[in-house]
Amino acid sequence: MRAWGFILVLGIGMPACGGDAESRPTSGASLAPMCQARPDPATPGCFANPSSMLCSPTGCQSLCAGGQTPVTCTSSGQTGPIPAPDAGAGCTIVAIPTPSNELFYCCPCGAS
Repeated sequence: MRAWGFILVLGIGMPACGGDAESRPTSGASLAPMCQARPDPATPGCFANPSSMLCSPTGCQSLCAGGQTPVTCTSSGQTGPIPAPDAGAGCTIVAIPTPSNELFYCCPCGAS
């Protein structure tokens, strides 16, 4: 259990959320589906999860920097392929340990 706290502390210092600005324009159409809440826990895909937090023994903070929305991508099974946001969406992956069927991203869902 102690190792997880150390790993999460390392994740806080990484520039995964918003640190790698893309020069591609963000398409509203590519953001629309994933910027909505997951309709139910069994639905696979990429969906916004604004309450995602990154916690360590010293406290918790939002998974993404200001102006970014946490997005969780989940596969339909424990070992199936994990979907990813559309390449033109301007999302960045959050480099932290994840469950075998999930990946976390920071996406500009609030951008117009």
